[in-house]
Amino acid sequence: MDEESLTVLLIAQCWNLCVMLLLAKMQLKKRRIRRWWVRPVNYSRENQGVYRNLFGELRTTDHEEFFDYTRMNVHQFDYLCDLLRPYLTKRSIRTPLPIQLRVAMTLEILARGTSVRTSSWSYRIGRSTAHKVFNETCKALWVALQPIYLQAPTRETMMQISEDFFNRWQFPNCVGAIDGKHISIQCPPKTGSQFYSSYKKRFSINLMAACDAKYRFTWVDIGDYGEYSLYNND
Repeated sequence: MDEESLTVLLIAQCWNLCVMLLLAKMQLKKRRIRRWWVRPVNYSRENQGVYRNLFGELRTTDHEEFFDYTRMNVHQFDYLCDLLRPYLTKRSIRTPLPIQLRVAMTLEILARGTSVRTSSWSYRIGRSTAHKVFNETCKALWVALQPIYLQAPTRETMMQISEDFFNRWQFPNCVGAIDGKHISIQCPPKTGSQFYSSYKKRFSINLMAACDAKYRFTWVDIGDYGEYSLYNND
């Protein structure tokens, strides 16, 4: 075989290899075929899920345990559900999950540190649905509650906070106590080392918050890079 024929053969083999790799990549990207519309174990949600059983029982018979479960009383829970209703109401050909269930599951995760996956099992909801419910409810909580409970301080408010700090703690000219915390995360794709904290030796985002003299939050900022320094970048 002469040199020209060998070159043509190598090019053809490289081309075939590229085509095979491309087809393999396309196959990997294809969504897995649904085996069922609803996983069979989740059909028993109404009879065996936490919301209809444990949560419902705590709501009607044991308000002390209900408070430990949700970090609020029944009246506050109902009020919160009414506030979130405009943001969580769904229109679907299938019966949507009740707003109370969405809020109860989200509060369990936030208040008790339960994983979304664990809650999906106990509430008998699909894993992807549970993640979607949690994310949507958290966003609704912020949109509904932030204008009510975390308004931007006005000049008069800051003067009152400063006065409270002096009267309560003998600390003059202070309009807030500020602190932060690293929240561990999985490294977001294509971000390099932006979210890596050399101090914590892990990927994280920063949660910064300020409170007044009575321990009430007045300002929060969540999501800056793990290595972000407030004073170095001021």
